[in-house]
Amino acid sequence: MAVIVRETRTIAGKQYDRVKVYRSTILVTPGAQRKAENLDLTLQTKMQQIESDMRARSLLDLKGKPGVLHLWYEVGQSLSFVEDLDIEPADDRIYVWRALYDHAGELAPSEPGQRASELVRNHFRQCHQLAQLEWGFIKEAGTWSAWKDFFENRRVHQDDRILRWLVRKSKKPPSRPVQGWLRKLTRAVNSRFVTRDTTVLAEHELTAELEQVYLEVMDEAD
Repeated sequence: MAVIVRETRTIAGKQYDRVKVYRSTILVTPGAQRKAENLDLTLQTKMQQIESDMRARSLLDLKGKPGVLHLWYEVGQSLSFVEDLDIEPADDRIYVWRALYDHAGELAPSEPGQRASELVRNHFRQCHQLAQLEWGFIKEAGTWSAWKDFFENRRVHQDDRILRWLVRKSKKPPSRPVQGWLRKLTRAVNSRFVTRDTTVLAEHELTAELEQVYLEVMDEAD
C-alpha cells in the first residue's frame, strides 16, 4: 500500500519542508501511491475531527499542564480507528503512527522529530496504548510522564504481554486506591528482568512473576 509522511529534504542543495514521501515495507507502485493519497485524506479528516472535539471539550487547554494525562487518554480513545484501517501489507501500519503528526494541528506535542519515527517513542501510539486501560486505574497509577517511561521501558516494549497484563489489571483495580505507584512498578519490572529475556517465559510464568512484582510494589506503597 504505502503511507505518506512529510519530511524535510535537501534537493539540489536547497532545503524543503513537508516533502511527501511514500513509506512502505515493499515496492511502492502507482496503485499503492493512489491508495496512499486516499489514506492520507482519511488521516487528515480523522485528526481534524479529533482536534475539534478536544477543543470543544476544553481538553486542549490541558497541554503543558499537570492534567494533560486526561487529554492524551481521550486522544488515545479517539485513535482506535487506526486499528480498523485496511493496511496492506500489515507491516506498513507502523508508518501510520508517524503520518498522524502531519495532520495533528494542536494535538501535536511538538514538531515531529526522531521520536515520531520511532514506534516505541511515538506520542500518538503511546496515547493509543494508554487508552487500552481503564481511566480510574490510569490516573491513580501516575502522571503522563510516568506512563511514557513505562511504555518506553525496554522490557515492556520488547514483550507486549507485559502491557496486556497491566490492561487486565486495570479491569480489576485495587479495592483501596494507591496513588502514584507506576514509576515503582516500571523500575521493579526492569530490575527483575534486567538480565533475562521475558519472551522465553510461558504466559503463566510471566504472569506469575508480574503479579508478584505488582504485589510487592503495592505493599511498599502502603
